[in-house]
Amino acid sequence: MYTSFYTNPNFQRQHHLSEQAVLQHFKYTYEANGWSIFGSFREHGSVPYPYKVRKFKDLSRSRSIISYFHHPLKQVFFVAAAGLMTCLKAVDFFHSNLFNPTQALPTMKLLFMQLNNKFGSETVFNTWAADVKEMYDWLPQSDILRAIKWILSYIAKKSRRAHVAVFYKCTKKSRIGKSYQHDESVNISFEDIYKICAFEIKNAYFILNNVIFLQLHGCPQGGIGSPGSSMVVCVFYEHQFRCSIYDYLAFIFFFRYFDDLRAVVVHRSSSITSKSLASSLLHQLQNDTYHPSMSLVLEECSQNTFKFLEGKFSIENDSLSCLWTSKNFESLLKFGKLKFFTSQDYFSYTGDKKKVIRLATVTGRLSALLGYSFTDKDIIQSFGYLLVDLFARNYPKKVHTILI
Repeated sequence: MYTSFYTNPNFQRQHHLSEQAVLQHFKYTYEANGWSIFGSFREHGSVPYPYKVRKFKDLSRSRSIISYFHHPLKQVFFVAAAGLMTCLKAVDFFHSNLFNPTQALPTMKLLFMQLNNKFGSETVFNTWAADVKEMYDWLPQSDILRAIKWILSYIAKKSRRAHVAVFYKCTKKSRIGKSYQHDESVNISFEDIYKICAFEIKNAYFILNNVIFLQLHGCPQGGIGSPGSSMVVCVFYEHQFRCSIYDYLAFIFFFRYFDDLRAVVVHRSSSITSKSLASSLLHQLQNDTYHPSMSLVLEECSQNTFKFLEGKFSIENDSLSCLWTSKNFESLLKFGKLKFFTSQDYFSYTGDKKKVIRLATVTGRLSALLGYSFTDKDIIQSFGYLLVDLFARNYPKKVHTILI
């Protein structure tokens, strides 16, 4: 905790503030802006607090998280975050952001349709993979707010609406415009979305050992609106990049899920100019697309194959392969042991003896497998990866028998 917060220049100690003073500041802002229509102020709430949690995919590593679970303005932040996400999903220009992992396979199909046979038999595919680092921590907060204002302004101009109807129980039903189902939803204006997002970002206070800290840069760690804000920032910069290479968009396709960024470029095997253009596009994507504080760390991938989330994708002329793969398979093949010791879904199986829960755990893996696989051949190969993974984790043999 000491190195994560006390010595980190991104977190400033507020010695002049007490927990009660911060809570009073939250309540004053809540009442002054009339935010009671979006949710109640939790009188028994508390200032967010940090803790460390081990990563499920690798128990030897951990990450620091700030909990907003008891934040007095939790409901208000939730409505604003849902409104912002609804606006982002309503944009009509093509963007690179994936909202959930199930969009990976349709996106790969779209990529294949765009780039396949671009230069006939001379088409060469080059894949590229990177992680967007510091999506949350080091971005200037003024740039985050500028991106949020940009997306809200775009939707207001496009839709000629000024509100978002946010549904409490099912945010997927939220839409641009007003709703008159007041018992199920609330109408929040674009202006209020911006105000609440700005307040959450600028007032990211938390308490550690009775000392109040303030996050100075980036989206609030653990903040309710942080996932949407980070997506908006990335879409903002990616849209500018796409506009800058408008004449060459036919030769590159890139997409991203949170910090996982993937790209494919094509060039003609017999053309030095075409190959140089492909290299230039990847160079610009790596160095000129995002804010300077959002560095890209390259990941290993072969010429025409890359891994993305739980999938492995290979592309050639007239051939696309998409399959689910276990992250432990290579480690099991080389060393005979698991690289990643556990994950949340396997915890659910071993930690609960109810048959319904165990069945849901395994069927969930099968659903993911089918969601990533493209052809029958891919399904069979993915199923082999799944059986190996289940066997290595000492799942009962009857589970294997049922699956087969």
